[in-house]
Amino acid sequence: MVLRRGSERPLTCGTSGFTAAVDNCPVVTRGRGHPHAVRVRHSRIRLTSWNARAHGLLNVRLKEFYAATFILPPVPVQERIVEVIGAIDDQIAALETEADALADVMTVTRSQLLQPGDGWDDVAVGDLAETRTGRAFPNKYQGNASGEVPYFKVADMNAPANSRYLTTANNWLDSDGIAAVKPRICPPGTVVFPILGAALSTEKRRLLAQPSAFDQNLMGLVPNDSVAHEYLLAVMSSIRLSDLTQPGAVPSVNQKIVSAIRVPLAPREVQEQIVKTMDALRSGVDAKHAEAGRLRAVRAGLLSGLLGRTIEIESAELEV
Repeated sequence: MVLRRGSERPLTCGTSGFTAAVDNCPVVTRGRGHPHAVRVRHSRIRLTSWNARAHGLLNVRLKEFYAATFILPPVPVQERIVEVIGAIDDQIAALETEADALADVMTVTRSQLLQPGDGWDDVAVGDLAETRTGRAFPNKYQGNASGEVPYFKVADMNAPANSRYLTTANNWLDSDGIAAVKPRICPPGTVVFPILGAALSTEKRRLLAQPSAFDQNLMGLVPNDSVAHEYLLAVMSSIRLSDLTQPGAVPSVNQKIVSAIRVPLAPREVQEQIVKTMDALRSGVDAKHAEAGRLRAVRAGLLSGLLGRTIEIESAELEV
């Protein structure tokens, strides 16, 4: 195996070996290593665990990389491992493709359901909800894994458990933190979304599952009695805030812009029907993602067992 410095490149295979990018350092193998088997093994080496740091950036010293070891079984066994792991990877990819297709159906269906009909009103967002901005979160109070109130940031929206409702936070405030920070705590059912920078263009929308606070990069809409919070989520999910940003070096929206957005307001019974339909579609998407997550866990356990030789490759089944 040869390590070459260079820019990141995709995996390429050839008769003399292959090249695979490992944290921007391509690895070229020759000889006994099956290309995909070595790639699988390197996927288990945590380069960041060496904790090498230079000029404020995390990097890996070549000497430490060369010192890394892994088990290299005979080529036929390598090929069998690749076959088994590859079969799981194919199933994961298929599930993610199905989830993406269902998400597209959900987007189209939402657009159709929100077409105004008899008894609908055209209103401003400010007529349906109170806009609340977040507040800066001092570093000294960050990092608590538990407490009385979760303090959400944009990054928390990426957690699998937070795909719809914000339930898991990397930061919590205890009673002392609440007294010191004085966060703007919003009730469950508040619709939350990014309002600043690149995060705004992700067009993420979430609901608070419990009384929560959030930082200055997020905004919340606290619905009034005229609108169901799930319906408000659907309406806000149909609006591209990135098309409404105010001029400036960093794209952003403010309370004035959001409050003035015109949206369709269905009668309450129609809102409930729309929410029910959207719930069914979202459940399908969530089920696909959950199954893909289960397979990732199976893959990780199987790979660990195969490489640690606690599972014999002959006993590994392709059906999972």
